[in-house]
Amino acid sequence: MRSFLLLLAVFSTSAVAQVPDWLLVSESGRAKAGAPFELILAGPEGAALPDEIGVRLRSGVAEADLKMQALASTENGRRRYAGMLPPSASGAVGISLADPPSNVVY
Repeated sequence: MRSFLLLLAVFSTSAVAQVPDWLLVSESGRAKAGAPFELILAGPEGAALPDEIGVRLRSGVAEADLKMQALASTENGRRRYAGMLPPSASGAVGISLADPPSNVVY
């Protein structure tokens, strides 16, 4: 029983340690290939949110890098960005920050 509790504590600690500090959010959850789309980036407290971010798109086995431009100034630790989804994107597309690590938005 003690071994089980020890393993449970180790795995739950490592799961918490892997939560990204940077979060991407899509208000609509939808985007069309070849059309503009928006994401909101939230960073750790006190972090400077840049004027441009690099994101990585994943669709099946295909990957692409994309630059997104800020639409407005930082507000409450969040900033809205816009980019154009490549015309070749199809199906479910996962989007994450190129750097630093973030969650993946589908």
